[in-house]
Amino acid sequence: MKNQKIILIASEGTNVGKSHLARLIKRSAKDCSILSFADPLKESCDKEFRSLYPFTTKTFSQYYSKREYKDEIISKVDVNIIDKIGAFTFREFLIKISDFYKARYGFDFFIKKSVARSLEVSNSLVVFDDFRLPFEYDFLESEYGKDNILTVLLDKVNKKGSETNSYEG
Repeated sequence: MKNQKIILIASEGTNVGKSHLARLIKRSAKDCSILSFADPLKESCDKEFRSLYPFTTKTFSQYYSKREYKDEIISKVDVNIIDKIGAFTFREFLIKISDFYKARYGFDFFIKKSVARSLEVSNSLVVFDDFRLPFEYDFLESEYGKDNILTVLLDKVNKKGSETNSYEG
């Protein structure tokens, strides 16, 4: 729905607590949905992975969500949608599928899917827990208006108390 408020959680690093913060917000703001910009991409990867590996019982997302598999090599394949992509990790598979869909449907394909999903939920607050790219903000601003968006930047602090990441954006 268009009168939603949007919270974008960003960080430069990984394992900073974006999803944890989103869950805390949802716990305190009952009328809240948590979405990820990466969800439509992961669903596309699931679809392509199933067509390439019909014999596996797991989806791409199930493999990818387990940290120990992220750098595992998928055996060399000749894929219809991508010409001879060769041996690659699950992370590389995600990137290749993203590049393929963006080349075919436009660079904003996945953000459009995410925004469409946000408009389908009836909650007055939507938290995106994986904000990364400037055009994502621009697209959301065009849909919701600048006054309806709050961006939160999380930064890791090492044990000595100094910042480990710097964010310029």
